Amino acid sequence: MTTYSGAVFHDGAAARLLELAAACRRDPSRTLEDEITRFCRTVRESPQADWAMPLPAVAALLDLISKEVERVDPATLSAGFAALLAEAAGDTPAPALLRRLSAALRLRDRQPTADYERLPMAPWEAELKFGRIHRLWWWMESGEYEDFDEGVRAGVASEHPHGCRTALAALGAELQEALLLGGAAATAPWASPPVLRAILGAVHAHVEEEH
Repeated sequence: MTTYSGAVFHDGAAARLLELAAACRRDPSRTLEDEITRFCRTVRESPQADWAMPLPAVAALLDLISKEVERVDPATLSAGFAALLAEAAGDTPAPALLRRLSAALRLRDRQPTADYERLPMAPWEAELKFGRIHRLWWWMESGEYEDFDEGVRAGVASEHPHGCRTALAALGAELQEALLLGGAAATAPWASPPVLRAILGAVHAHVEEEH
C-alpha cells in the first residue's frame, strides 16, 4: 500500500464509519443503524461535505476498500487500519462489514434525512456541529476574566478583525441553530438557552459596533 492510497484507510469518511462501528461494539446501547443514519445526516446537512463526498461516493469507496481488503495480504495493511477494521468487524468478515456499510449508505440515500425528533443528536454530532460554541467556553471558564459577560466579549473580540467574516459569522450561525435544536447541551451542559442568547447578543453587538 502506498502512502497516498493508505490515506483512504486512515482518515476521511471510511475511517469515520469504522470508528462508529467500533464504538457500537464497545457500547451496546448504541446501534450501528442509528449511527449510520446520523453519519448520513451529518453529510447531508453540510453543503461542503455533500459536494465533496456525497453518500453514493462514500458507498463506492467502501466497496473498493472491501475488494482491496479481500485482494491483499492482511499483513500489508497498516497496523492502525487493520486494528480498527478488526474491532469494527468483530466476528464478521471485514469485507462483509464494509459491504454492509456500503449497502446501508445506499439505502439511506434513497430516504429522507432523519429529523432530530425521531433520532436525537448524539454527543459526537453535537461536538462536530457546535464545535465553535464549545471552544468559546474557554473564555468564560479560564479564570482570566472577572465575570461571564467580560469573558464573552473577550472571546468574541478575539476573532477581530480577520476572523469576523468567517469564524465569527459561523459562530453566530451555530448559536442560532443550537437555540433552534437545543442540541449544544448534549455535550455542553452549560449551553442553556439564556447563555446561548447572551453569546449571540455579544456577536451581534460586535458586528454592529466594529463593522
